[in-house]
Amino acid sequence: MQAALPSFRRPPVVEVVIGAQMIGAVPHSLQALGGFAASLADEGLSVQEARPAVEVRPERFDAAEMPVVASLDVLLGSGPPPVCHVMRSAVGDEMVQVQTDWIAVNWRKASADAEYPRWPSRWDTFERRARLAQACFGGSDFRFGLVEVTYLNHIELNNAAALHSQPARVLSFLASGDEFTDGFLGPAERCHAGLDFRIGQSDSDRPAGRLSVSATPAWHEKGMSPLLVLTLTARGNPRSSSLEGVREFAHLAREWIVRAFADLTTPEMHAEWEREDRESNEGAQP
Repeated sequence: MQAALPSFRRPPVVEVVIGAQMIGAVPHSLQALGGFAASLADEGLSVQEARPAVEVRPERFDAAEMPVVASLDVLLGSGPPPVCHVMRSAVGDEMVQVQTDWIAVNWRKASADAEYPRWPSRWDTFERRARLAQACFGGSDFRFGLVEVTYLNHIELNNAAALHSQPARVLSFLASGDEFTDGFLGPAERCHAGLDFRIGQSDSDRPAGRLSVSATPAWHEKGMSPLLVLTLTARGNPRSSSLEGVREFAHLAREWIVRAFADLTTPEMHAEWEREDRESNEGAQP
């Protein structure tokens, strides 16, 4: 029996994004986009900007699946570039990004005392937005494709006296040994790390997706205190192209992110974030 999901009372999560590819959606007409925006306006979101659309790239695992370089005419294309419309709540904690082939729903920590609303509410919100997008933009061949879940964490490095040893205090793979091979280098001052892991599935030898982890140093905009930004993104193709298929993979992606976050960080930080899954596994999971 697999262990309960790690759970923290005070997780350092500052943003969560759930996104899914939309295949077979019709180009966004003003009427369809207006209907989509009007429905979101009832929930306090308004269109605030339009930006260049992002390219939806599939996850590749086999050499035979690697893409062939596109021809020049395909790269140049014709007509205006695709656009991503961004809608936000007034306080900035909720965001929807929609383009012809992609929808993403974000939660952002808009104030220092804001609490992450937890995964069940995030999935429910995404599901409502995705159903609305399908109703507004879906053609006869509409289906969902690639699914992506991202958790962004701001880990504060409060102990200025121990600043040079902070990355090892946070990341378990840096804390595994006290010294490098020859003992010449001291503790790392800062950490820039990138790790990729294949997401397994119990009933298949083929990976379900890929988990990408990045750790980068930053400074808090208020007070200029040091931060370690730890980003975990899980992406892959669902078993089915329905919204139920999206839900299945998104839940798997979230599980891998939560377990990886606990695996990659140290017990010292778990104590600071008040890890509680050994007491109870209800109500406070990332």
